[in-house]
Amino acid sequence: LVSLSEGTPGILQIGANVTAHAGGVFRPTYCTIGLHTEVNGGTFNVNKGATMADITLNSGNVNILSETESVGLITVNNGSLSLEEAAIVSDVTMNDGTLNILGDVQTGALTLNGGTINFSADSAIDLGKESLILGDKVMITLNVDTLDNTEGVVLFKNMGNVDGLDELTVKFVDANGATKEAAVAYSNGSVVTAAIPEPT
Repeated sequence: LVSLSEGTPGILQIGANVTAHAGGVFRPTYCTIGLHTEVNGGTFNVNKGATMADITLNSGNVNILSETESVGLITVNNGSLSLEEAAIVSDVTMNDGTLNILGDVQTGALTLNGGTINFSADSAIDLGKESLILGDKVMITLNVDTLDNTEGVVLFKNMGNVDGLDELTVKFVDANGATKEAAVAYSNGSVVTAAIPEPT
């Protein structure tokens, strides 16, 4: 068990040039942790080359940084999970909290039961033919420079089964804070944004 708690907040980094602010210094070039990791506060950074078995995030921040190669199951009960460009995790379950997608990432199976999901417009999740499961009324926020081009933005690609797509809504937010909502559509194994149909 590796644990970060609110009573002793700090930064724990796994991977290249690791520094653990918990009374000592830990500096492997590559680090493999095969046990369950629970984060209850503080910040946990997983760097390039790291291998993790699984992570449960209850509060605090977990950052899977650019080009991290292998992270197992991540369960987010609360707190903030960020996945950077080219990160690879086996699967993610979001029950609450915040999920930030910062570039193209690969997740395997993805379950979004709740919480806040933020994308940038040039980001997408590759599910590697695994399932996408969406809970009731999941909202995705897409951060963009302008609201001019809101159709055809890829959110999820290379998918297997999809459940709950009818409940998904997308809100575009531009640099000035203006918003526009979009529908979603399934297209050749991807979920893309689409115009909201006019009322009949």
